[in-house]
Amino acid sequence: MVALTIAGSDNTGGAGLQADLRTFHAHGVYGLSVATAITAQNSTGVHSVFPVPPEQVQRQLSTLTDDFSPRAAKTGMLASSKTAHIVAEWLRQHPVPLVVDPVLKASDGTQLSEDSLLRDYTSLLFPLATVITPNIPETETLTGISISDENDIHKAAAKLRAWTNGVIVIKGGHWNNADPVDFVFSPGLHFQLSAKRHPYNVHGTGCIFASAIAAGIATGSSPIESILKAKHSITRAIAESSVTRGGMRYIPL
Repeated sequence: MVALTIAGSDNTGGAGLQADLRTFHAHGVYGLSVATAITAQNSTGVHSVFPVPPEQVQRQLSTLTDDFSPRAAKTGMLASSKTAHIVAEWLRQHPVPLVVDPVLKASDGTQLSEDSLLRDYTSLLFPLATVITPNIPETETLTGISISDENDIHKAAAKLRAWTNGVIVIKGGHWNNADPVDFVFSPGLHFQLSAKRHPYNVHGTGCIFASAIAAGIATGSSPIESILKAKHSITRAIAESSVTRGGMRYIPL
């Protein structure tokens, strides 16, 4: 089984395409990667971002297509609107189950995407998606709805539903409640996934969760089954996380 990540590079290995490839491997899936940006970062934050020229992103995609047939794809940081258009066009020509993690900012607040990418996510990528996995801040930015309670979550999900027929997972880790709760919305079905909050910061959880979903789909599981497996996997990995740099924990899969 083969899966593809289209994402930025994290030179710490904790997030980005490096984390995606580790996750694919941990789930028994061979990983392909297309780099959209190169970052310079460490445990203190993201210090610079260099977007890969969109023409090179296109070359990476077309070259892989000549040789591989991925059974699922995952997008992370896309960096530029032109890259988003290239990726969407490639997906229309090579339709595969798609997990979209709409990365807009780093956990330290560093802007990782052009403002115009908001429109590209909702008009280009979400309509192609099998699963989307925005966190609370990303959901607020995408929908324009300030989220303070569960009722706001449902309002935001309804707005997201206008842009996708896929499963919506609104990740609650950024919410200041006692334990994080993820909200899953599928046509005709919605439920919550809860986990214990740990007293330390963990790097790369969003990337790993989304790529674990893509790995599950690549191995033949349904989107809902893949979400449940990914949640179990990331919850266990966070609890067992032991690699620490400067107070930030990196998840060993």
